Amino acid sequence: MDTALTVLADVVILATFPLHCRYLSVMLQKGAKYASLEYAFRATLTNLVVANLLYFIVFILVQEPAAYGIFVNFYKDNSWWLGKLFIMQSVPLILLMAFFHILIAINRVSALINPMAHMQFWSEGRINRIIIVFWVVTMLECLPLVYPFEDAYCIRISPVRTEGVALVIVGELPNLIYQEIAVAIGGLFEIITIVLYVFVGCRVNKLK
Repeated sequence: MDTALTVLADVVILATFPLHCRYLSVMLQKGAKYASLEYAFRATLTNLVVANLLYFIVFILVQEPAAYGIFVNFYKDNSWWLGKLFIMQSVPLILLMAFFHILIAINRVSALINPMAHMQFWSEGRINRIIIVFWVVTMLECLPLVYPFEDAYCIRISPVRTEGVALVIVGELPNLIYQEIAVAIGGLFEIITIVLYVFVGCRVNKLK
């Protein structure tokens, strides 16, 4: 079952990567019909796609080749810095996506509750500042990985039964920062996002 889910996740990411690229190219075109979308919603969604693409790039070039045993010696020899890229992908980038998810959810709730004040609050300047803060926080979170934390790898068997490599980071402090705390914050944000969307669904259903 775990093997099937792993392969399914790999296929989904590989299949949706070109779709994300296409979406980003369309949204960045001047004069596109999608430009009529509310700026705050469009800008946040576009930045979410950029974060997804960064995640996909590390996934496709680092995580999965290592896991499937492609150029396994290369990933073993370079685990000291590739492991840092993997942690940056699996924690700060996922937290950044959680930030954008909750921002979009709050944007939708405010549009539903108070449409008149919504456009005034979600001005172009304000949403740009919020997005910049999100990216800066993400970059600051990556800075500790520049220091020489002890990186390592462990051998794992891939879904196709080849010997692969799983990149890990060793030490109580980095694992505390990039595992327990990050997972707790990201999980809390996603729960809040789900609750907000449930509220939106209930409110729309009530209006109908």
